[in-house]
Amino acid sequence: MATGNEKSYKNLEEVALRKAHVYEEIKRIKKMEEEKMTTLPPPEDYDIRIEQAEFTDRCNEGQVRNVVRELKRAKILTVLLVVAAVAVLLWCYRALQEYGLLS
Repeated sequence: MATGNEKSYKNLEEVALRKAHVYEEIKRIKKMEEEKMTTLPPPEDYDIRIEQAEFTDRCNEGQVRNVVRELKRAKILTVLLVVAAVAVLLWCYRALQEYGLLS
């Protein structure tokens, strides 16, 4: 059977262990806060850099050149389409004027 002194001694040991654990936890939290304060935040364009890196990883230069070439071709075709549409509209307008349908 444990006497009162032994119980109080065990309780004191338990309290000392818990106290040490609390102090260690406080030290750990302080260290984390200090590291957080001394760490620089990421630059503003960090997300853009990550996206660009992922994109370049997914695509090689040949694919990029092909896409750029296709976009240029599409722009040229769009301009030609607009010019053709304007030419047809002018032709219709002049024809209507010639036949006197427009005043």
